[in-house]
Amino acid sequence: MINLGETALKIPFLEPKSCRTPDENKKSLLECGTFCILLLLAACFTLGLWGANVLEENAALKEAGEEIWDSMFKYMVLFCAFACCCLVMYFRQTGTLSEEKLMAILFVMALVARLVYTLEIGITTNQHDVSNFNKLGNYGHTGYIRYIMEEGIPNFDVIGKSQFYHPPLHHIICANFISFQEDIGISFEVAIQNLQILTLFYSMVTLYASYRIMKLFGFTGTALFLPMTVLAFHPTFYLFSGSINNDCLSVMFVFLAVWAALEWHKKPSFFGIAMLALCIGCSMFAKLATGVVAPAVAMLFLHKLVTEKDWKDRGTLIAQFALFGVICIPLGIGWQVRNFLLYDTPLTYVPKLSTKADQYLGGYTLTERFFDWESLKDFGVYPMRAGTQGAEYFEHCIPLAVLKMSMFGEYSRWKDYHVYDASSNLLFWMNVIIVIATLIGAAYCIWQVFRRQTEEQFTQNMGFGRLPCLFILFYWVTMLMTYVPFCFSYPHFCSMDYRYLVPTLLTGAVFLGILLKKMEQADPATVTGKLLIGGKSVLIAATALFAICATMIYPMYY
Repeated sequence: MINLGETALKIPFLEPKSCRTPDENKKSLLECGTFCILLLLAACFTLGLWGANVLEENAALKEAGEEIWDSMFKYMVLFCAFACCCLVMYFRQTGTLSEEKLMAILFVMALVARLVYTLEIGITTNQHDVSNFNKLGNYGHTGYIRYIMEEGIPNFDVIGKSQFYHPPLHHIICANFISFQEDIGISFEVAIQNLQILTLFYSMVTLYASYRIMKLFGFTGTALFLPMTVLAFHPTFYLFSGSINNDCLSVMFVFLAVWAALEWHKKPSFFGIAMLALCIGCSMFAKLATGVVAPAVAMLFLHKLVTEKDWKDRGTLIAQFALFGVICIPLGIGWQVRNFLLYDTPLTYVPKLSTKADQYLGGYTLTERFFDWESLKDFGVYPMRAGTQGAEYFEHCIPLAVLKMSMFGEYSRWKDYHVYDASSNLLFWMNVIIVIATLIGAAYCIWQVFRRQTEEQFTQNMGFGRLPCLFILFYWVTMLMTYVPFCFSYPHFCSMDYRYLVPTLLTGAVFLGILLKKMEQADPATVTGKLLIGGKSVLIAATALFAICATMIYPMYY
């Protein structure tokens, strides 16, 4: 027993064996094993950073060691999967398998898979608008980071300077992280590769925020585990883990903002609204487009204000809203206002590609942009990019592009590899099944929100209040209503990339959880109940195959 004043803290694997019960002995063995595994992973990661530095400085060692490192990373995924399966079986055998343990195992598997992916790829693979750190006149994200390192915040008109129009939060963090590494003796070439440590961290925080949001909706069992599995192994988060642009940071803050908004609505406080303001402000300070969450949050604010009957409490709410504005507005739009005042840059400026660019889609009709699904027959499940792997034209159907790019980004390199081609096809169609289930969940959610029933009846049917459900619906619809016009205002292939719609993964997870919860409550004696139970089995199989295929393609392929 380790005594801390009046509080006694029991740590089984630090207790003398004679002082432990048989159950505590089992627990101590498990905790000790888990501790050792985590320590081993940390040691491997540290060794990897050190080894990368050594190999970078020794060309002969680098060439000889590449195959060894490549194999080691892939075996890490297999070892982790095997170890996690063993843990699950052990917990089931001992009757100690809990939701928390299952989620912890899922998180470890997601972390290892994403870690291996980021260690396998470089900062020039699967990137967007990044360019090269060593390229002169580089106005991509790498040029932005390097400029801040050497000159500070840009003090010129950003029009025509590619990615310099973005707010600089991500680039400031990256610049300082590189400088810190150089100060402790890490070479610049290795330091820039290590930027993926940041994006990997952002992706895992995003996963944790998703879990907390799902718990706020009261999901348990398969209603929690299946949506979380989709989020843990979704290809978008593999890509984001290794992508050094500002996407992952902005998405992390958006997910945190949704979590903070729901927490504040549950129990309004100055601290809660300050956290919400900070999350929304920082998300917009990383990427302005994430401000799409603001209308849904404003709806929560308005509802609280209107339904509050006590004038004193209304005054407190107004004070909280004022605090929100003081924090959020300068962070969220300060960069745009600065550039407008100094250089007359439009507040919503986004650079446009030329209409002469090869990926220009302005010549397609409205019908073709929504209903031309021919590329599935012409090019399969991969995004079509004219001139790449035999593609004769660019993907232009928006719904199909969303389905394809959510799995593969803008890339189709797996088409030439038959093993991965099979996995890619299976991944795509499993995702279609999950998306259909998500849309059914959304439809059920809409029906419940707008049907005639009291708040008590709604809570009894859904397990949570009407307004959180309406908040998720409103945010989902707002994203779609801004994304589709964006595709037409900037009619190019790259504008349809799913990275502009990533928060729909969160809203989709909630809708999927709602449907699965309904399936769990189904009566097997009825025809409808049998259909729902059968649908649940299909979703379990689809989710398992989805996770396996995504892991085969991303961490295992590279």
